[in-house]
Amino acid sequence: MQAHPIPIDEKRSGSSRAVINGEVYHLEDMRKVGGTVGPNAHQSRAAETEGMRTYLAVPLMSNGIGIGYIGLYRTEVLPFADDQIALLGSFADQAVIAIENARQFQELQTRLEHEAATRELLSVISQSRDDEAPVFQMIVKSAARLCGSPRTTLTLVDEAKENIVLRAGWDEKDLDQRLGASLPLTDPGVAPAAVRERRLVHDVNIADSDLYRQGHKHRRTSVDDLGVHTLLSVQIFADGEAIGCINLMRTEPGPFTDQQIALIESFAAQAVIAIENARQFRELQTRLEREAATREILSVISQSPDDEQPVFDVILENAARRWRACLWRMKSERNSLLLLSGGWSTVLPKLVTPFHWTRLCFRPNLSVRMS
Repeated sequence: MQAHPIPIDEKRSGSSRAVINGEVYHLEDMRKVGGTVGPNAHQSRAAETEGMRTYLAVPLMSNGIGIGYIGLYRTEVLPFADDQIALLGSFADQAVIAIENARQFQELQTRLEHEAATRELLSVISQSRDDEAPVFQMIVKSAARLCGSPRTTLTLVDEAKENIVLRAGWDEKDLDQRLGASLPLTDPGVAPAAVRERRLVHDVNIADSDLYRQGHKHRRTSVDDLGVHTLLSVQIFADGEAIGCINLMRTEPGPFTDQQIALIESFAAQAVIAIENARQFRELQTRLEREAATREILSVISQSPDDEQPVFDVILENAARRWRACLWRMKSERNSLLLLSGGWSTVLPKLVTPFHWTRLCFRPNLSVRMS
């Protein structure tokens, strides 16, 4: 059955009056109301085109507010009896109960889905302590599925704090998300605005916006090519600073619900946890590597009291491994020339002849001693 929305206007129809006033509307003969304009125009047209004569509308009331109605009509003038009106009223009450039950069930189902998504996300966080990328990808996929967004992205501010950079994306049509693509924070779009202005941005009709009318590239693409109606950008906060945002879109008219927005805000909080976990893990890993390198150097020093060359070798090896660089040490005082005393490389394995300040690189673990 196809729905045909009818504006609620008590001046237009008796059904609207029943919903607005919360009272039964009972018209014995629609042809007698008369008028082709004004409050009775709709009834007059219905009587002429549909053959309606007697009409009854009983409102559906929920917490004192009209949320709909049950309407009946006859093609002959025959008023509904009081017991018939009372019966229809009981049907209306049962309909309200059914609507409320369905609403509560849907809310429960939505809450359970949100909780399941949160648990799944926490599981990914616990398994990806050294890498936030899997968490970001789980966030955009879950946000897209639970909020009905055909394209969802997660962007973070770069180190220079001049651009937002795409770190994760999901698209139901598998369009290229171009991870690493950036957009200046000065751009007037919703994502830069959310970060720049430290606020949630929820644009319900982006086609009816100054950016679209002004021909903004990304806004035109969203509307004309992707058919987007609504954009939502929820900022990611860390230590009181907006460091990025989660961005969703809708191709159908209408806003995102408060529940959906709250869910995305919780995802943003989880993203911060993933970022902080990865940062702490990397710091710990770096500290442990430094401590291990120091222990190794001290061990070589204790084992080579009469020869500094092994110490030079292990120092250079650890430094090159840490910074992935080609390193060497020079010493002087030999006829005013600088001579090579040790070298180690993880980048350029080519062996060359050492000569003064020429560019010297050695194969991994190869040291050269000159006397």
